Parts: sequence; structure tokens; C-alpha cells
Amino acid sequence: MQKRNSEIPASARARRLAGHCARLPAPWRSTGDAAIATIQIPGQGEFTLQVKVAVASGTVRRFVVGNPEHQLIDVAAGDTLLRMAEAEKLAAKGQVVVDERTVQILGENQFVDHWLETTSGRFALIQSLEQNASLTPWPPLATGALSEEQLRPWLLQQCTNDCARDWANF
Repeated sequence: MQKRNSEIPASARARRLAGHCARLPAPWRSTGDAAIATIQIPGQGEFTLQVKVAVASGTVRRFVVGNPEHQLIDVAAGDTLLRMAEAEKLAAKGQVVVDERTVQILGENQFVDHWLETTSGRFALIQSLEQNASLTPWPPLATGALSEEQLRPWLLQQCTNDCARDWANF
């Protein structure tokens, strides 16, 4: 039986995530052509999709806010998210930037291209990792695993109204 990500130690999760990012094709990780795909939208023109990756390690607090009779929303907060936002600002298209704590967890900094210094800390621009990471996706959720009563508080009222006619196919 595969372990869920929440059951895997933080150091192993960080290695796995950084490994996935570092295994992306070199052109994607370069500061030059970071194009993932080009799409054509009729009447709008051609658009190029580009990605940058930011990783921070640490504790994140999860709060559920709202009124179950109207809508519930997941809210995440904490210093880890602030560091991730900082790393995202530092990353250019096609780059992977991680916080210093993630580098410490990984144990080796041979994959660090160079360090980026800010007033809020140090961040590493990732070049590559020496070991490959294995994929361990969450298992698919079985059809009908969540009841209407479980789903309803998490949906916007308009969506609830639209879906109420046919919950089985939602």
C-alpha cells in the first residue's frame, strides 16, 4: 500500500518535490525559453504558457472558515507560505527557487546554481538534483465517496443550485 503524502516525513516530501522540479527538461528550467505550450484562442490570438516554481518547507496552518449553510473555504496561513510567496517573486519564468530550509532538508547543496539574498532570508536557484524522485500520487476518489451533505458546504450557492438537479453526475 502506498503512503499518502501526509504520512511521508517532511524531508522525504521535500526531496521528492525538489526532485520532480529539477527533472524538468533543461529548456524549461532555463532563464531563456520557458515555454510549456502555445495555445491558439479563436479571435484572441496565440498565447504562450510559462511556469515558474517556488518551494518552501515548514508548517502551514489550515483553517476552515465560513458558514456551512452558505459556504466553507479552506484558508492556509503561516511563515512557510510567506517564504513561498517570496521565492515566487524571485523566480523567473522557467526557474525553480527554494527556501533555505528546503536546501537544509535536502542535505546537499550541489544542486544549487546560486543563492539569492533578500531581507527576509536566503533562497536557492535550483540547477538539478542527482537522484530521481518517484511519483506517489494520491489514489483516485471513488465515485460517490462524498455525499451531497458533505459537498454542499464547500460549493458556491449558484453551483449548488445548478448541480442540485443532478448530484449523481456532479
